[in-house]
Amino acid sequence: MSISNITGSPVSDGDFYDRKWELDVLNRALLAGNNVLLTAPRRVGKSSLVLAALHWARGQGWTAIDVDAQDCDTEPSFLEKLIESCRKAGVKLSTLDELAQKAKALKRFLAGTNLGGGGVTVELPDEGAEDWREAGRVFQRLLDQLSSGTTRVLIGIDELPIFLAQLQKQPQGDDRVDLVLRWLRALRGQTQGRVAWIICGSVGLDTFVERHGLVGTINDLQLHPLGPFSDEVSVDLRFPFLPLARLLETPFCVKPRRTQPLPDFEPRGGGFSIRCG
Repeated sequence: MSISNITGSPVSDGDFYDRKWELDVLNRALLAGNNVLLTAPRRVGKSSLVLAALHWARGQGWTAIDVDAQDCDTEPSFLEKLIESCRKAGVKLSTLDELAQKAKALKRFLAGTNLGGGGVTVELPDEGAEDWREAGRVFQRLLDQLSSGTTRVLIGIDELPIFLAQLQKQPQGDDRVDLVLRWLRALRGQTQGRVAWIICGSVGLDTFVERHGLVGTINDLQLHPLGPFSDEVSVDLRFPFLPLARLLETPFCVKPRRTQPLPDFEPRGGGFSIRCG
């Protein structure tokens, strides 16, 4: 077994270790037409598991779209990330160009409109959201085109809560977060059975929506908690790192005993740093 000591980023292929049972459960949920909310503490490999599910979906002939929303802070930046992710997934439909135009129009609207503070205030959800709504309709049409016939689509959105937290800091942020969440909820309902969704993040979306009274926007998602490795897997995993441990003079025990604690592998984006308790 050869595993790189990777920290800070999701891993794939040979560096994605075990999680066979969790991946199988996740894949069966997706095959059954469920949309999934993946929850877990930070640094246990949620993003890596999503990448593995996307890889599995491509092997099934699905269109698999990987969306990392952590750098998004406004609605246009989120739309641009969706467009970029679709292009990386090999989508070449002209609808993407139309969606890009809608994103630009929304960006111009936000740049030229005072959404709070002095002067004229326009409430985005009621008066200034037509560009957003139209962009949403175009994106739904794109998903309809991608999932036509027997073709299915899997969309993995990582770090959605970080995007929502940044959007909330914008003028009228609460209303805008509510609008985005309800739009995504409607998309999932309208594409049910054809487009599957996995949503996760280092900040739990379930915690975020509960805090802000928006639980109804994710009540269609099937909850999949991701726990720590079992002791057996943890013991098996430590052996490739024994040379590193000796270099660092880390006191590993060859056989786990109650009196000798196992090393604490702290996954970092699917990679591992090693500590000994």
